[in-house]
Amino acid sequence: MGALIVGGPGDRYGSRNMLRVVGMLYVIAALGCALAWNFTSFVLCRFLAGIAIGGSSVLAPIFPEKIAPAFAFFCGHDGAAIHRGFFLMPETRGVALERMNEQLRTAERKVSRRNM
Repeated sequence: MGALIVGGPGDRYGSRNMLRVVGMLYVIAALGCALAWNFTSFVLCRFLAGIAIGGSSVLAPIFPEKIAPAFAFFCGHDGAAIHRGFFLMPETRGVALERMNEQLRTAERKVSRRNM
């Protein structure tokens, strides 16, 4: 939702200016959540934080592209690597957990042999 709200003004007023507005929105939302006087105000501030997160996720990748296109080329590859990592994470998490369990079992066997 934040991407929809901030995307148009980001094109109209520039990503740098809208990133400043989103930064102020982050501060307002954080202070509002910290100083919430009731549950409704807390939920409203969390909603504002969500809008700020969505807006910055749209504006932040565009900003380096306008300043330094060569740098943005590498940022694009970095972002693709991050998304590939998210895609492969469930599989690698299973492998990593199995290795950790195997190492724990080995350590338990060594400790139990020493205590005998």
